[in-house]
Amino acid sequence: MPTPPKELQANATEEESKAHEDLTTKYEETYSVWEQADAAIIGVFVSTTPSKLVKTYHNYPSAHVIWEYLNDRFLNKTAVGVAILIPRMFQVRLEECPGMADYVAEIQGIHQELKQLGIVFPEHAPAAALLVGLTPSYNVTRSMLLHLPPEELTFAKVSFALLSAEKDNTAQARANALRAPSSSPTARPNVPPARNRCPPCPYVIKMGPRAGQVCGGTNHPLATCFKKKDDEWFAKNGVNSKPPNWLRMRQANQLEVQTSQDATVDNSSPDVCLNLLFPGVAMINETTSQYSAPERSSTLEFVLDSGATHTVLKDKV
Repeated sequence: MPTPPKELQANATEEESKAHEDLTTKYEETYSVWEQADAAIIGVFVSTTPSKLVKTYHNYPSAHVIWEYLNDRFLNKTAVGVAILIPRMFQVRLEECPGMADYVAEIQGIHQELKQLGIVFPEHAPAAALLVGLTPSYNVTRSMLLHLPPEELTFAKVSFALLSAEKDNTAQARANALRAPSSSPTARPNVPPARNRCPPCPYVIKMGPRAGQVCGGTNHPLATCFKKKDDEWFAKNGVNSKPPNWLRMRQANQLEVQTSQDATVDNSSPDVCLNLLFPGVAMINETTSQYSAPERSSTLEFVLDSGATHTVLKDKV
């Protein structure tokens, strides 16, 4: 904060009065810039820290005082750094990593970084982050894990289960590839008998260049029509978005079901189960990676409210 000039003495000369006037003008200009910067910094605090802390900002006159207050809360650790790390732990996605081991290591690294900053969470917090960022091909494994009591959902147990599932999926895919008949230019295509074909699919396409046309496919019933799934996707995400590869997703789900030893699990809504266990975690639809500020805020509050241990946080936050 800029320091205002000293008061002008009553017996000041004309030269001293002119100098004081110049200092006052410069101070007012500097103070105006400082106020704008201060407001911007407070805006950053408000958007990156839990609402419990935001409420206290009204009791402090400037960003500098707020910064001292936050430093006291986090024992001189950078509060904004902590606020950025916490939601980042829940934003990592398996599809963004080369493999499951890299995915586990990324979340574990963020958790270790938070520990070094003095913020220690219960073990189910990073375990929940692992479950949030999975792709649909791991829905069976995720549902099986969500049937365990919360206290058993440790990071070690969840990461081991996911790494094992990836290993089983890879082995099954290789076995299927070895069993597949070799193709040759003279080989006759393996066409299923006509009696096993479905009636022409009656679905009328609603969006895209083929709008108004009938699907007519004979290899699927209406309920599993990919054209229908595309229309549902476009209606939800916009006509300019790119729908998933439905065939690949279905094959991935079938593969995991085969490798889960026919376990009977409720796979209808894994996100609902996860929300019940970890009510503050920002659940994101499998098909989108967009986050909004309220979701980040709720994630932060979840972590601080779910057993974060810190000598200062415990008593004051």
